[in-house]
Amino acid sequence: MSTTSSSFPNLDTPDRSHTPDYTRKTTRHLSEFDPDTTALWGLVLLLGTYIVFVVSMYAIVVSKLVPETGNKILDWIKHDEYYCLLVPVTLSVTVYAVFWNWMGMKFFRHN
Repeated sequence: MSTTSSSFPNLDTPDRSHTPDYTRKTTRHLSEFDPDTTALWGLVLLLGTYIVFVVSMYAIVVSKLVPETGNKILDWIKHDEYYCLLVPVTLSVTVYAVFWNWMGMKFFRHN
């Protein structure tokens, strides 16, 4: 009775055909003809961050120092004590929650 090496599992290379779906790497390669929009989205993110920062600083600091303007919206922002702090506080809490959600996912996957 002869035994062939094909009847025994090969222990040198791991069998990757039975790996779970969540461990498979799904990388999408762009062709050289597709435009790379990474720089564009980076600029959009930077511009959005700049706009939120300027509007928040105006609502929190600058509007309290300027005199009455006669404009309903600007005067409302000047006398506001709630909404001017709502966005900055909400953003910081959102960053905190997203970080701990990500950390929990990492602990779940790699445990």
